Amino acid sequence: MLEITGATLVSSDNAQAVADRVFDYYQQRYINQISIIAKNDEKVASVYDVQSMYDQTLQSFINKMETDLTGGFIAQVETTGVIKSG
Repeated sequence: MLEITGATLVSSDNAQAVADRVFDYYQQRYINQISIIAKNDEKVASVYDVQSMYDQTLQSFINKMETDLTGGFIAQVETTGVIKSG
């Protein structure tokens, strides 16, 4: 469960609108687990474009990355992103 405490610029007048925006933000995120051939520029917290199976590009942040150095630098990557517009 997501809980927001100590929020600024939130009052009883706009609390529902803020809660709706936070909910919408979390609904649009995609979490992916993919395998990539690691180069030198991939690292945790960097932005990486991922092609989805529906021909959309997800602009994602790398959350977790495990690289097998003996297996040809294949990296297991967990990303969180949103659909890239334009």
